[in-house]
Amino acid sequence: MVAGQRPDDSDAGLWHELLGPAAELIAEGVVIHDASGRVRAANGTARKLLGLPDHRRGVGAWSAIEHPPAPDGMTAAARSPVFEVLADGMARVGTCVRLRAADGRETHLSANLNALRRDGEAPFAVVTTFTGETCDACDEPALEPPQEAYEAETAGGYGSSARINFDHIFDAVPVGVIVADFDQNSVSVNEACSRILGWPREQLEGSAARLTEAPFDTLIPESQLCRLREGASQTGPCERDHERPDRRKRVLEVDASVILSSTGRASVVVLQVQDVTERKHLEAKLRHQADHDPLTGAMNRRSFSVVLGRHLAEVARYGPRGAVALLDIDHFKTVNDSHGHLAGDELLRRVSDVVRQRLRATDYLARIGGDEFAVLLPHADADEATAVLGDLLRLVRERIRSESPRGIKVTASAGVCPIRTADVTQEEILACADEALYSAKRAGRDGIALACVSRK
Repeated sequence: MVAGQRPDDSDAGLWHELLGPAAELIAEGVVIHDASGRVRAANGTARKLLGLPDHRRGVGAWSAIEHPPAPDGMTAAARSPVFEVLADGMARVGTCVRLRAADGRETHLSANLNALRRDGEAPFAVVTTFTGETCDACDEPALEPPQEAYEAETAGGYGSSARINFDHIFDAVPVGVIVADFDQNSVSVNEACSRILGWPREQLEGSAARLTEAPFDTLIPESQLCRLREGASQTGPCERDHERPDRRKRVLEVDASVILSSTGRASVVVLQVQDVTERKHLEAKLRHQADHDPLTGAMNRRSFSVVLGRHLAEVARYGPRGAVALLDIDHFKTVNDSHGHLAGDELLRRVSDVVRQRLRATDYLARIGGDEFAVLLPHADADEATAVLGDLLRLVRERIRSESPRGIKVTASAGVCPIRTADVTQEEILACADEALYSAKRAGRDGIALACVSRK
């Protein structure tokens, strides 16, 4: 493309010239097989996976590559999921593909395979996109690196019969791709981008589209565009909140890169867009599972230790405040023995719910083992902490029995340890609260005892 020249809606050829460099910027490895199963092209990430030489970047970096025949005369690709896609035209998602690099190392990667076809004809190519996730070892034949790679005969080879039709490839890549010139006079997107953003493609493309206007303005701020224009080669990945036209809120991961003109000027910006909403939901779910007791939903011992440690660090800096209490259900073993473990589990859930409803949003509740709960009251002194625990024991006594279908009579005991020194440790605090708890048990249960850290 001539320096300073910008493609518009009527000049499809110049837009096609951008697809090769744009494909090189895609983080996923992309390999194209022809109808015979041979590897015909690979982007930079795929070339690294296959151990291929890193050719010059740009349009010519998409090389026509011959795949070496296997000993039985068939290509390895012909015995892989690639051949299945060529046969039935059906996409394969999350398929395990075995790669063997030039040095003999093997990698098992998850890949998505999509057929390319024209107007209902049989597939003429397959695009394999490696998701970057390793998978368990599989029995698929290894996709080996070609023995020889060479540049396409035609420098701008998108019209050459030796090259795959790259507008089909552009749309087959599962990652959303946006290509725009820096003067923002025109924007082009692929089908995946249209699907992710929730806008019809015709409304996203064209000379009227601007990266600084909706819906692109949520993907890359103008300050980031300025950094790219001033010389940054890429930015990201960054997570962006995006609201689709159907009001569905999504979390998108956006990578931004630039393509230089022949004079070295940053002339085109390429955005890669992936919808990571489900991944973020899964991460939040896994974090919750790691930090919370699965039975009661209260924090677990590990996460309570983290919160208590953070509070004691503030105490060491700003002075003593707050209190820790341990709460234990009286005669819990009797409930398990008399009514069964399911009744015991239900009792633990009810006690947790009752305690949580009484505590403030700034307080913390954890189940630290068996029928024992820990409570951190960051802003309470000894009197306030005793009053709160008194309310908790009363609610357990009154509400658990009235709400239990078996009419189980339940009481609890509590030990309270106020934090009165700035250099106190977690071990000292919990040992103090535990001593107070057993004092309450020895005093007849259904009561509260108070103790302070003692250093002999």
